[in-house]
Amino acid sequence: DRKLWIDDVAVHGSFSADTTPPIVDTLFPTGLSSIEIHFNESILANENFSLSWKGTPPAACKVSNRMITASFSESFPNRIQQSLTLSGLEDTDGNRMQDTVLNFILERAEFGDVIINEIMSDPAPVIYLPDCEYLELYNRYTESFSLNGWSLDVNGRTISLDEAEIAAGGYLLIIPGGYASYFRDIQAVEALPSATIFANAGGSIRLFDKHGLLVHIADYLSLELYDEGKADGGWSIENKTPGILCGGSAIWMISENWRGGTPGAKNDKLIEASDSDPPEFIFPGMEGDTMLCLNYNEYVFLPEAVSTLFSINDQHIPAFYRTTPEVTKTIQIPLSGQVATDFQFLSAVDSSSGL
Repeated sequence: DRKLWIDDVAVHGSFSADTTPPIVDTLFPTGLSSIEIHFNESILANENFSLSWKGTPPAACKVSNRMITASFSESFPNRIQQSLTLSGLEDTDGNRMQDTVLNFILERAEFGDVIINEIMSDPAPVIYLPDCEYLELYNRYTESFSLNGWSLDVNGRTISLDEAEIAAGGYLLIIPGGYASYFRDIQAVEALPSATIFANAGGSIRLFDKHGLLVHIADYLSLELYDEGKADGGWSIENKTPGILCGGSAIWMISENWRGGTPGAKNDKLIEASDSDPPEFIFPGMEGDTMLCLNYNEYVFLPEAVSTLFSINDQHIPAFYRTTPEVTKTIQIPLSGQVATDFQFLSAVDSSSGL
């Protein structure tokens, strides 16, 4: 056997040690209370490492290769710059970063940024538009939204809106599969699971973002209650007052457009209106033995779950939230065996910001 032996090997050149600390490449929220921080090289978290937001460490934190993932017990405020404090972080050669303040902003849709603007629940007999149901969304905000992870709840049935985007001030049509060719000049997504998803007799539709937060709600009635002359079908109902974010079934009117509707375009007849009247308490009630129900004359807006709106016997108690935020005409208060001898509701806000 032949063997090759190499001896007295020398390598010549200029060699330099890594003396540069790691640098943050990007950071961005991945959820309502979670964030990712990406670096330009591999990092290590030793005993001196710390990360905090508002002086509070994360509930969970993981340092892996070139990334830190962290989640906090409290949600980040929306559209308000926040700061993380990072210290004691090193790369794999022991180069430590200087203590660093990292700024970020959570950007998510507020309630009413995107609204349900038009519904075709009964397309036949056809007036001019295609023979299919549709729902139109309208973006009232100044920036576009990716609808990845968003969903519709139609009378209790969940419909995913993945792979859709709606431009600032733009419209997006939600249609059944196989109908895109009928709406070639309109931004549309084939997301409806069937051609008959919206009840002709009326129903309730809710729009949720990827975090499961409520963005808009639409309740509507059957066509004959809006216009008996168009009750046979072929006409859409349009939101006549998009400035009133949740006026219930009263915000709708049957389209007056000659085609039967205005999919992907401004509604045919708009009314400039605003709601400056506060919600009016009508009557209390009980559901079972431990659920107090407060009934109002219009939808009441309750922000993310808080425990300071209601007081019984001088003790603050939270409302029952079916969605976050909660938009409802009936606020439910679980009493947990308490006797409501002295009930106080500190404030009520309707969904159009009437106090």
